[in-house]
Formats: sequence, C-alpha cells, structure tokens
Amino acid sequence: SQSRRYDFEAWLELRENAKQLFHPSHQILQDISRWTIPIIRPPNQDYSVVPNQIVQEKFFMTQSYLEVLNKVEPGITRNRGKTTFELAEIFLHILTTKLQSGLILRSNEKSFESLDFFLNKPISTETALGICKDLLTKLDEIIFIFSILGTSSPFEAYILS
Repeated sequence: SQSRRYDFEAWLELRENAKQLFHPSHQILQDISRWTIPIIRPPNQDYSVVPNQIVQEKFFMTQSYLEVLNKVEPGITRNRGKTTFELAEIFLHILTTKLQSGLILRSNEKSFESLDFFLNKPISTETALGICKDLLTKLDEIIFIFSILGTSSPFEAYILS
C-alpha cells in the first residue's frame, strides 16, 4: 500500500527475510537496499530521530550495496554518488555525536580499528582523524561525480550544496 511505501522498518524486515534465501550480492537484496537506504533518515531531520541500531544497519547495508556497485556499476554514476553520500552522512553523524559528547580523546594510539557505533564509547583522536580522512575522500568523490554528471533532482542539488 502507498502508506507503507516509506515504512523503512517494513523494508528492513523484508531484507532480513530475503537474506535467509539469497546471496548477499543477489539483485533482490540490492534492490531492497537501493530503496531502503535513502528513506531510513526522515526528510529534513537528522539522525538523532533514528535509533542507533537502525543507523548501524543502514551503515552496513550501504557499505554492502556500494561494494556491489563497485563491481557491477563502476565509474561515474548517479547511483554511486548518492550511495556514497548516504555513507558519508553516517560517518559525519557518528563523528559529530562523539565530538559533541566529548568522546574523542587525546591519544597517540588507535582505540578501535574502525568506526564504533556505540555513541557513548570514546575513540582516540588518531581513529577520529582516520575516519575524517575517509570522509573527505568520499566527499571529494561525490563532488567529482556530480560536477561531471550535473544534477537532475532536488536531492542531487542538495548533495552539491
């Protein structure tokens, strides 16, 4: 029904059920991911309204979808640009939340090897800087893609703004 079209929890449940039947790279899972990724964060709201577990699920789903896109749709495409933006947005949310909470600690050693989704868990400045470098690389790629392809929707214009 039209009212459930944007019900991301129903889409996540459908994806969980499909994961039992299909390979992680199967087209059905990728189509579900492609639709679900952009609707998890409500329009004109930030991630503070989304439960942390759902943000984590979106992160892993987006990473998986991007890995498939790198193989089946490499190069400069709108889909890759939009998906990379969704991933970068999650990185930015987690770093901002940790910074505002005073959870980026001065240290010369890495506290964790990757992004930690427990928003109340501290990370070292070294880890935060590594994540920032990854974020800047992703933002550079997004700008490059849409500066070449141009924008054809309000969302794409928003990405470049």
